[in-house]
Order: sequence, then structure tokens, then C-alpha cells
Amino acid sequence: MAASISTITKSAGWARSDVILALEEAFEIVEFHGATQTGIVTNIIYRNGGELVGNSDDYFDVEASTTSGIGTGASFNIFRSSGSINDVRVNRPGVGYTNGEYLTFNPSLIGGVSATGLGITVSVAGRSNATSYGSTTTFYQKHVGIGSEYPFGVLRHEIESGKKYGTTYRGFQVWSDFNLSFCVGTGFHPYSPKYDTNYNVSQASPFNNGDGYSGYQYRFAGTRWVDASADNDSVPDRAVSAWYNVTSADGYTSRQNSTDSAFRTTQHGSCDTAYTSSFSNALRFATTSSPTTHDLKLRVYQSALDPKFAIFSFSQPSLAGSTIDDNVFLTFFLHNYTSSLWDYDYCYNPGITFIRPAACTNTNNGNYARINFDTLTNGNFYSSYSNQSPLDAMSYTSVLRSAFVGYMGANGNADSDGRTFFADRYESTMSTYSSHNNDWSGQTSTTYGYHESNANGPNAIYARTSGNNKAIYPNSNSPAELDYNAVIKGIPVCSKMIPCPYYLPDDFVLIDFRYNTSETNFTQGDTITISGSEVYEIIHASYNQYIETSGIALCARRI
Repeated sequence: MAASISTITKSAGWARSDVILALEEAFEIVEFHGATQTGIVTNIIYRNGGELVGNSDDYFDVEASTTSGIGTGASFNIFRSSGSINDVRVNRPGVGYTNGEYLTFNPSLIGGVSATGLGITVSVAGRSNATSYGSTTTFYQKHVGIGSEYPFGVLRHEIESGKKYGTTYRGFQVWSDFNLSFCVGTGFHPYSPKYDTNYNVSQASPFNNGDGYSGYQYRFAGTRWVDASADNDSVPDRAVSAWYNVTSADGYTSRQNSTDSAFRTTQHGSCDTAYTSSFSNALRFATTSSPTTHDLKLRVYQSALDPKFAIFSFSQPSLAGSTIDDNVFLTFFLHNYTSSLWDYDYCYNPGITFIRPAACTNTNNGNYARINFDTLTNGNFYSSYSNQSPLDAMSYTSVLRSAFVGYMGANGNADSDGRTFFADRYESTMSTYSSHNNDWSGQTSTTYGYHESNANGPNAIYARTSGNNKAIYPNSNSPAELDYNAVIKGIPVCSKMIPCPYYLPDDFVLIDFRYNTSETNFTQGDTITISGSEVYEIIHASYNQYIETSGIALCARRI
């Protein structure tokens, strides 16, 4: 079956906000947006109970035991000092609460032993006229209006509805005219008092019928080290915020430590101006040279075999170039599947895979004709996604709730086996003039030959080069009868994960090709015809143009 292919175009002169709007439209096309949420908890207007105990522990991400209404999913961080409760803060916003709803907590969850629990009365966004957030066609929260120097959108991505962690929250923010950032978590608080016209910023009392008076911004929510992390180890019981900024002026406020406020919990990789210099070409969605003077296109490829799978790719076709990598940029897919390996009542799926072809070349013994599938097991991009120890993976990238944590070699000790990303490398076996060697002769470990074991080395594609092998021995070509069909199906979402939790549907393939003319240019949208009933469109590719044009292409089926 043919994949569904859509194109979203932002004309020359586009603004950064158009990138967020294009992503919003793309996720609408593939039906990734979750349903509207109302009645989210923003503040506590009254509390009582909570007996004096003999410890001063703090309790995070605690859910209420009873409620006077029908709200669900809100959680709170509860702090004790000298054994008494001195601070209660909103963590997760929940859904379906009413203004003035009364919640109680089981004493055993907050260090108590008697029947005297803690009770709180909550305020919701919009008070008596509850504010709605998100829809099946829009982001859960976004800022793209006037003053949005760094526009962003947060996708409420329902992967398996009805499961506690079946919804993944994915943030996208534009930091320049050519760079995006990504972040992900199990919860997100979409409310900010700075943009609430009913909020009285002069209110200072912690117990009042306003809400969000602390001045906190939009933020990820959850348990520190499990769902989110701090960027300051000197504050072990509190998360230090790097929240989503709308403009460079929207940083910390003088009210950031007010009592009973929305609690700041974040993840590395979230959007903070401190990280603007950290993003590499992996996150570049446009040219770095006058990007807004060219149309910006976002191509959406959705599988017909599994509509939950889709690839997204930014390009600027009007850019002059001699190879596909001159005008095709950020290409990725979000992990959107269930698996028998895990239960989303206990973990969540933060995965994202970047498709990164090696640069095309035109030289003898040129660079590898290769496509990388780089999968981030925690879904976040922070500085550079290099291999990290299990300790780093646990502490600094907050993956304990990630469904992929079992693949990361996380044994509680810092060693070289822990990873926050895995790279699948698919190299062309047909290219006569690229740097790789595919005659199975001896190679050193640094060349990552197909016969070698390397955690992030190339995947072994069955060579179909019997008629034109880069052999260094006479008559060493394999028989022509062993040639393998160049259309490669059944691609694992990540071959380094065993058992593999998902395979790309067969309307997405890799094609190993050789064209007998040199300096031929391919671009996104070009087609490869296998037969009258089997035609593919190129999404991205890597190839060498010396003497011949040969390499490997990721394609979606059109016919």
C-alpha cells in the first residue's frame, strides 16, 4: 500500500512562529494531537491537617487519595520542616477538576501514621470558567504571537489512551531562523500566570483565591530523576527550572520561591537561552544563510499500513544545490507504538529518531554513502547526544520512567555500557568509489566493517555487488545469482535493541542504488521505479557522484 504524503509550505518571509504552526498542522494530519483538557490545577487556596511527625522528609509527585469532585491525575510535592507540613506545591496539573475542589491525602503517603491526613482546596486555570488546553487539531500549549521571540508548541501525544503514562508530552521550540530544540516528559503544566489576564501579579499571600501567583512559566512535571531532572545537584530535594521561555525577558521572577505554588520540574534539553549554542546540524531545519528568503516546506509521510507511524522532513527546495543535503534538513519520526515489552501504566515512550544521511561527495574513495538512524532513548537533545554512562543517563537525562531504560546498560554504576542514544548506520554496498570496503577482507576496528561488532557501527546490509565489487583479490566477486533485491524492507526501529520493540511498516524502505552517470543530483520528491506497480519517493539519501552516482536512499512507497 502507498504511504500518504502531504506538504505544508510557508512562503518566503516566514517567521519563526510559522515553524511551530507547520508542526502543529503536521501533527493534525497524522492525528497525533490529544483531546482537549480542562480543569487543570494551578494553585492551592486552602489546606488543613497533616499531623506532626518525627521526620522532615519531602514527598514528590503525590496523588490525592480522595476528591470531592471528578478531577483526576493531579499530583503535588509536599514538604515537611521539623516534622510539620510547611509547603504544598502543584506538580502535575491533572484534568477535570473544578475550582474549590477538596482533595485529601492518605497519611501513609506523606510520612504520617495516624488518621489525620492532609486536605487541600485547589484552584483551576480560569477559576469558575475553566480554561481549555489543546485539541485534536492544536498543540496542548503554544506561544506564537507577538513577542514570541522563541515560539514553542507542546504536543500532548496520546500513544495509548487509558494508560497512566500512555500520553507523552513533546516540546518543540525555535531558537533561531534555522534551529529547533526538542524536549519530552510524562507531564507538562500548560499554565503561566504571566499570560493570564485575570492574574493579579501584586498578590503576595500564599493563601488566596487567585492562582499561579508565583510567576512560574510553562514547565514539565513529574518526579525528579524519574520523569524530570534538575540542573543543580546542590539542591537534591528540589528541581531547578529551565522552563520554556517565550522571550529573552521571560526568565526567573522575584516570586519564584513563593509558598504553595506550581512546582518547577524540568528536563535537560528543555528550552532555556543557556542552551542556544548547543544545537548541532542534527536539529537544523533550514539553511543558515538567509533562511527566511526561501520557502520552507514540511513534508509529512504517513504509513498506510500503520497510520501511527509518520516521518517528518523539513526542506527548502528553492535553494540551489548539487546534492540532496543542500536543501533537505531536519528529518525525524516520533516513536508512536505499543509493545509487549512494557506496560504504559508504569513507563512511557519518549523515543525520537533522527534520520541523518552522511554528506554526499564527488570524489574517488569519498565519504561513506550512509544513512544514520539516531534514536534518543530519553527523547531529549542536550548539548550533544554522545554516549553517556548509566549514572549520567539516570541522573542528567531523567530516563527512569522511559520504556527504553532496560536497553541502556543502566546498572547504577558509571561505565561505558550505558547509552542515551543508539545509532543504526545503513551503508550502501553498491558504491564503487566511496570509502567503505565491502569485499569482506580484513579491516581494523576503526573502519567499522560489516563483519565487526560495534554498538554504533554500520548495519550489515546484504551486499548485491557481485558484478562490481571493490575487491582487492582477483576473481573474488560473489556469483550474480546471489544478488539481493535493492529494496530493503522490515527496517527495525533500532537494531541495537533486542528484542526490537517495533519495525517500520513496509511502505517505508531503504534502497541501495547505482546510477551509471556521474554528478547526478537527486532530491526529495524524486521517484525510484521498481516496476509499474512499485514506485517509491525519496525522502532523504546519501550518495557519491564520482564516475557513477551510487548510494542509499530512505523512501516512502507511492504506488
